[in-house]
Amino acid sequence: MEFFTDDVLALERSDGLVFAHPGASIASVRESERDAIPAQTWAGLGTVLGHSGKTYVEVPRAAGRLPLGALYFLGAGEGPAVEPVRRLDPRMLLASTFVLGVQTPARLLNQLEVCSAIARSVPVFELRIGPGMSASMLSEVVLDHLSEQWAG
Repeated sequence: MEFFTDDVLALERSDGLVFAHPGASIASVRESERDAIPAQTWAGLGTVLGHSGKTYVEVPRAAGRLPLGALYFLGAGEGPAVEPVRRLDPRMLLASTFVLGVQTPARLLNQLEVCSAIARSVPVFELRIGPGMSASMLSEVVLDHLSEQWAG
């Protein structure tokens, strides 16, 4: 599995599909997250570039864009449980925009078109997170769920 992006995902609508573009090949890791990573895994992760509140690591990343296969919204509740979002509230997608300050007409139109393409063509799920759920536990749930989706 290749690193694709940290916490910001750039999307593009093309040929009726939604594509995700890989982000910078830098992961910013909080100290508590760093402490949870086994030493052997950390050593093979990549080159440490520096520290400034977080540790910045250069990691090898995916080479190009990929079609967006699924979208998961995190929510509090008994979990982990994955449920399909059958009636997608457009505000869920619109509120997930990262750059709120850039509001040119062209950008806003593109944002609406990408959100519309996601609503039409990308399976959307809610992943409920219960107390004490770790990131590794959640990632296993998502990987298992995706495996089931692709197998079916």
